[in-house]
Amino acid sequence: MRWSEIKSLLNGTDDPVTKLEILMDIGRDMPPVPESAQTFCKKIEGCSSMVEICKDSNGKVYGAAASGIVRGITAILLAIHNAGVAYSEFDALNLNLGAQRMIGKDSIIEYLKTFPMLLPF
Repeated sequence: MRWSEIKSLLNGTDDPVTKLEILMDIGRDMPPVPESAQTFCKKIEGCSSMVEICKDSNGKVYGAAASGIVRGITAILLAIHNAGVAYSEFDALNLNLGAQRMIGKDSIIEYLKTFPMLLPF
């Protein structure tokens, strides 16, 4: 799903429960990591659930996560990354995720910021 679509969906409601349901739907819709991208995957430390960020030989970034909410967070951050917008846009969604998930989100962002340097092809 594209960043513009995600932003529109989540900004379309102020209800925190509805936002979490949308977040989990976004996670469910995140495509699986294709075999071509499984050559290099990095487990992200600091997340409350298992998260891996992967890259294929064309430089396309994919992700996987074990829980629905964290999968949604990962999908949104990958959409932001792929759109080339500021990662601070995530915070503007006002998702009320709790401290541990925000630490995990920050860990994913820190990794994505250095991603091109860490994964040369």
